[in-house]
Amino acid sequence: MKIFTIAILGLIFLSFTNFTKTPDPNSTLLDLFKKYDEYNLRTSPENATYQGDHRYDDQLSDYSEESNRSYYDTTRASQLI
Repeated sequence: MKIFTIAILGLIFLSFTNFTKTPDPNSTLLDLFKKYDEYNLRTSPENATYQGDHRYDDQLSDYSEESNRSYYDTTRASQLI
């Protein structure tokens, strides 16, 4: 009976233990860099072509006031992460 009680208590303890894997800080930072680079390639297609990424060859950069405001708002928001 003691073994059964110990086994039940052990299972209860294990059910409250968090076995989720914590994210690796290096992979999180690398993911942030990749997203930032992809955003820069998308917003500056000429630079993307210069770097050898030809997905945006049919586009030109948008230098409008609205586009510039959107770019700065996005970069400010990414600094808060």
